Amino acid sequence: MEPITREQLHNLKAETDRINRRNLVRNYVTQHYSNIKQFATSTTETRRFINMMGHNTDFCNEIVNELRTLFPGCLIECRETRNMNNKVIESGIIVDWS
Repeated sequence: MEPITREQLHNLKAETDRINRRNLVRNYVTQHYSNIKQFATSTTETRRFINMMGHNTDFCNEIVNELRTLFPGCLIECRETRNMNNKVIESGIIVDWS
């Protein structure tokens, strides 16, 4: 065991949340990286939609930044579709390599 200062205890939850979020983003990107490559090898389509319903915008932006690093030159962005009442009916990430 090692000593933990008062300040470290205060920051422990935030640091744990940051690490968990980073791991979640990394797992999501890894999964979709493989899915996008598989899709690109099995079809002539040049665009893939990743459903992000239920995830907040910050999470989406982090995933987009990671995917842009892995697929340079591709258009990768978050998109939302809203109904006439301004309710989000579709939310996701577009990966376009056309």
